[in-house]
Amino acid sequence: MNAVDSLRTGRIATFAGWFAEMGPILRAMRRNKAGAILIALQIAFTMTVAVNTWGVVWQAIQQAGRPSGLAEAELFHIASRGFAPGFNAKTTVIEDLALLRQTPGISQATVVNSMPLSGSGWTTTLQTEPGAEQDARETAVYMVDEHGVGTFGVALIAGRDFSPEDVRERGSSVADWPGKAIVSRRWPRRFGPGFRPAKWLAERSIPTATAHAR
Repeated sequence: MNAVDSLRTGRIATFAGWFAEMGPILRAMRRNKAGAILIALQIAFTMTVAVNTWGVVWQAIQQAGRPSGLAEAELFHIASRGFAPGFNAKTTVIEDLALLRQTPGISQATVVNSMPLSGSGWTTTLQTEPGAEQDARETAVYMVDEHGVGTFGVALIAGRDFSPEDVRERGSSVADWPGKAIVSRRWPRRFGPGFRPAKWLAERSIPTATAHAR
C-alpha cells in the first residue's frame, strides 16, 4: 500500500467514525423534531451574534487603521505638574516651551490640554439646534497655541492657522470659548449632509472658524 492509498484509507476511516458517532444523534433528532428545531435556532442565533460581532470588530479595525493626519512618528509629549507653594503655571509653561523650541532636533513645541490618540482627553457635546431633545454629537477638543498645527504636523486645507493674537489664557473657571477654531474635515459629516460648519460656527460667535485640518 502506497502513501496515497494510506491517506485515502485514513480519510475513509475518519468519515466512518464521524458517521458512527453522529448516527445516534441524527436518529434522536428525527424522532424529536422540536429538539432539532431548537438546535437549529440556537445555531442560527449563535451565527448571527458571531457575524454581528465580527462586523463591529472589522469596523473598529478600519477606523483605527485610517490615517490620522498627524505626524505620529515624530510626536512625543511631556506632562508637567507643579507642587511647590510658589508654583506659577503660566510662567513655567512659557519657560518650558522656550527651552524645548531651542533644543536641537525639536522643530516645534506647543502646549495642549490632552494628547491626541492617547485614549483619553477633553470632549464636549455639540448640536445643530438648541434644546435637550435635539441630537448631540460628542467632539474632542484640543486647546493649543499658534504652534499647534505645526507641532502635530496637520495640513490645513482651508482657512488659516492661529496667530499669536488669537491665543489667550483660559483659566479653569472660564466657561466661554475662543473666537477662532480649526476643525477636522470629517467633523462636519457627523451632523449630516448639507451641514455648513463655517455658517454654524459664525452663528455661535466664532466668526473666523473656517480652517479645516486633514
